[in-house]
Amino acid sequence: MGFDQYHEPADELSQETRTFARMITSLTEEAEAIGWYEQRISLEKDKEAKAIMEKAQEEEFIHFAMDLEFLLRKKNKWKTVMKNVLFKPGDRYEYSNLGYFTLAEIIHRVSGKPWDQFINERIFAPLGMTATRATNFFDIVANRADGYVWEMDRFTNAEHWTTVRPSGAFLSTATDMAKWEAALQSDRILKASTKAEMWTPVTLNNGQKYPYGFGWELDDFPPGNFGGDIPSIRHEGSIPGFRAAFTRFPKQNLSVIVLSNLNGAALDSIVAGIAVRYAPELMPSALKRWEESALK
Repeated sequence: MGFDQYHEPADELSQETRTFARMITSLTEEAEAIGWYEQRISLEKDKEAKAIMEKAQEEEFIHFAMDLEFLLRKKNKWKTVMKNVLFKPGDRYEYSNLGYFTLAEIIHRVSGKPWDQFINERIFAPLGMTATRATNFFDIVANRADGYVWEMDRFTNAEHWTTVRPSGAFLSTATDMAKWEAALQSDRILKASTKAEMWTPVTLNNGQKYPYGFGWELDDFPPGNFGGDIPSIRHEGSIPGFRAAFTRFPKQNLSVIVLSNLNGAALDSIVAGIAVRYAPELMPSALKRWEESALK
């Protein structure tokens, strides 16, 4: 199993901080190992080998639970978190990858299929998104891009993350994402009422709206509270060496999709620069955040 390269905590940190940093790294490695075994178990045909891997995965679960319990028990702040969670459902909004793990488990239990198989059968295959797939630890993917970092005036390879989680563990291309956008403009995958619900801001317990729907940010362009008044539907995501942005401008009937294999790429300005070329009326709003030179 190949996991992310471990970096020993800096010497100038306190011993306690270094200990916690190592524990967090340990949790990450154990979570990756659990995912690795999950995939291997699903593919293994030999019953004896499968039983051995299930036992090994069980051990990883035990180690993960022990490390997590240690972290939660050690800090007073985390004791409070463990006791009261973060907040009551609906009290406020906070993005969390855990929501997508929960959704994947719901898909699995309702359909009886692994979430990635279900997504492929219901979305990718029908739309002809042949270059889009969930990631795993084993397959060699033709034309797969590497991730890079620009630092000290030179490019270096980004730290390698093989994400196998349902909160963004997909490989795709701009062409395939355009097929997904075309599907969103029709009722082929999602009916109109479902999309309307997906693109409606959530209502919190206090009656206030928060600009997030089901997996989409629902704010005005340009993003970042710059006083724009152009509705947009968007989301971004990143891992080391890769960033992606998908922005829809419903009033302009325009969507911009940018996939980058450069860590820290300025996707917001790239999206804006592309958008104003196709919809010049967006320029006044774009200039509230960027200089015109940044949009060329």
